Amino acid sequence: MSNKITGAEFLAQELEWGMSADNPDFVNLAKETIMQIADLPIKTIMDYGAGVGVYAEQARLMGYDVSAYDIWESHRNYMADKFPDLRQVNEPITTDLMVWIEVAEHMTNDEINTLLNKIAPAYIMFSACNTHSDIDEYWGHINIKQPDEWHDFLSGYGYKCIKKLEYPTNHTFFYGKN
Repeated sequence: MSNKITGAEFLAQELEWGMSADNPDFVNLAKETIMQIADLPIKTIMDYGAGVGVYAEQARLMGYDVSAYDIWESHRNYMADKFPDLRQVNEPITTDLMVWIEVAEHMTNDEINTLLNKIAPAYIMFSACNTHSDIDEYWGHINIKQPDEWHDFLSGYGYKCIKKLEYPTNHTFFYGKN
């Protein structure tokens, strides 16, 4: 095993775990996740680190103007194959909501700083791994923080935690600009 996972290996693992467009349970989880924001004044969404694109596609099907961004070609190709009507962008853009699910732990504070100084979504739907394991380095978990640490970190960019969300993980939060 190399000391860092590749995009193709990451995608293969996600698919093995059932994180796929072909898994009705995962598709339903994505739908329930997006439904949590249905009552908010959100029209545009960027799924940052969109992975297999299921969250982005569910938001698109619900009528949101959605853009999906992922750094890995394997994931972009998967999304293009499974969701040909889903718009993919080559760089992050400002939208009403940034869906940022299980991605921040793969980014350094400097990378997050660059991102949040480049774009300014009004809202962020956020979750990040908050536990350590023996495979963190391989899996790319380089920035593990506890929820309170993420709250403090994101407050430095003008975001306040509005509420804890039920989906997709037990550590998902909804942030808004102060």
